[in-house]
Amino acid sequence: MPTLHLFRSNLLILFVGLPFVSAETQVAFQLGQSLLAIAAQKELPPEPLDTSGLDTGLQKILHAYYEKSLGGKVNWGNTDTLLIKGSIRLNSGETLQFKNYRKKPDLNKTILYLPEDHEIIQAYNGTTAWEWFTFESPDPKELSTEQSIDFIRDACFGSHLLYPGLPGKVMAYLATELIDGKSVHKLRVSLPNGQVVLFGINAQGYQIFEETESTVDGSLRRTLQSDFKIISGVAIPFTSQTFVDGELIQEVSIESAEFNTGVYTWMFSM
Repeated sequence: MPTLHLFRSNLLILFVGLPFVSAETQVAFQLGQSLLAIAAQKELPPEPLDTSGLDTGLQKILHAYYEKSLGGKVNWGNTDTLLIKGSIRLNSGETLQFKNYRKKPDLNKTILYLPEDHEIIQAYNGTTAWEWFTFESPDPKELSTEQSIDFIRDACFGSHLLYPGLPGKVMAYLATELIDGKSVHKLRVSLPNGQVVLFGINAQGYQIFEETESTVDGSLRRTLQSDFKIISGVAIPFTSQTFVDGELIQEVSIESAEFNTGVYTWMFSM
């Protein structure tokens, strides 16, 4: 926790095969909207760390992840917002400063600071994914359907290893592999809309990689995470590298991460 997606193909946040349903249905099946829909129906949403019904081995891996990466049930329950500041180095060699704002369950906003006081902004406010290039337009605009599907998937607070009991979600243990001489558990998460996310969890319970496929162009994104630091009980990867179809696209360095301060719902408005 958390994977920070900042690559811009057509922009900041990229990205298996989706079932043949309408675009509106695909977007509506994203994690956050599913939880909000459950809340609107006054039904109890699934517990974020409840692994009931899963294979015993998978439960053990997830429990280690929840304890080591999230600080356990009580700590995670007391966590509501996250403000990240840092820099991103693009494959062009250019380095830009950014801020990333997050609020449960899936509000997400990233601002990239460009020369001449320009900004690139992408956000999800719980219903709409939007973007704003201040050097191109005086107003923000909604992302395309394909971009929205990927952006909303990546907007969740924490990761898709949470909420194992979400209706339509399937989690599975695939294998334990040696990466750089160390054991890594590989997990597969199939989301309600058919998208698939692969995770690598090391022996310390940290998420060291994530793989997804782009709805926009089918490209494969792999993010490697390292330099973990415990902030308010949560493991934050202060360094990450993102590869698209094997090519290094970006390197992110986090300078600071703060929980439960400086983030408010109005910040995500379009």
